[in-house]
Amino acid sequence: GRPNVGKSSIINALTNSERVIVTPIPGTTRDAIDVPFEVETEGVRSKYILIDTAGMRKARRVEDSVEFYSVQRAEESIVRSDITVLVLDAEMGITEQDKKIADVIVQNRRACIIVVNKWDLFDEKVRADREEEIERRNRKQRTEGQEKTMTTLIEFGGWVQKKLFFLDYAPVIFTSAKSGFHLDRLLEAVRYVAAQLQQKIPTAILNRTIRDAVERRQPVSAAGHRLKFFYATQVRQAPPTFLLFVNRDELFSDQYKKSLTVEMRKAFGYEGCPIVIVPKARPKTVESVRKLKPSNKNLVGRMDAHRAARHERYSRKPKKKSREN
Repeated sequence: GRPNVGKSSIINALTNSERVIVTPIPGTTRDAIDVPFEVETEGVRSKYILIDTAGMRKARRVEDSVEFYSVQRAEESIVRSDITVLVLDAEMGITEQDKKIADVIVQNRRACIIVVNKWDLFDEKVRADREEEIERRNRKQRTEGQEKTMTTLIEFGGWVQKKLFFLDYAPVIFTSAKSGFHLDRLLEAVRYVAAQLQQKIPTAILNRTIRDAVERRQPVSAAGHRLKFFYATQVRQAPPTFLLFVNRDELFSDQYKKSLTVEMRKAFGYEGCPIVIVPKARPKTVESVRKLKPSNKNLVGRMDAHRAARHERYSRKPKKKSREN
């Protein structure tokens, strides 16, 4: 996340300790810090490594070489993480830099959870707006022409996913590191996304799902070609990667891949996980070995002689046996 959005505060709140330094000054964290963390849920103990990263500013605002390498190590932390938690500032909203950081996560195909921190600053205002909306509905007051006021976390979450549309597979959690609001839900989201990453889809069910999706919607082709699906298999779990054997891989545009991932999410979930589809064209025809003409003349001569010998052997008339007196 950007500087001063509360990344270090969330880690301290989760671990119930002052593991990392927290100050109101942006850019306090200068390096990626690994924090081992264990939590027990329903008798099951889970182990995690939380990586506290430096705030990622715009490239033109990086002041010195220390901050440059801090940002670089933060990007390296995204690459080596299993799940990336993108922290946003509820007070600042979604900025252009937030979108650029989200794009780094998408480019590296990392599982992701979006956390809107500092929600305690808006909690009272949202409650007041909700009560006002309830009173307006009770009075049956019309609000035509007025912009609808968001009063629930579901509506705010939909707004966040609309702004970060290229990261719409990531669940949105509203938290407050100061009050501890919804930090338990953040841990639940981490466990859930981790379980989604470990899915292994049975090949038969996978093929049936993709075949139905292709039959329902064919890709757009300027030449009028029709996509023919042959076979699919899962080749990787994190990120979920699927190899599709088809007749024409050039028909797979980004838009059509997006359409297939939507159908796969409906069938298999994969919330918080990027789905990677790799189309592979199968050869149209395979030339028969019998049709291949040998280039060696000597070999042709030996083959002709062999055929002639066989013909002579099988064309001989059998000798008549003499009868004994």
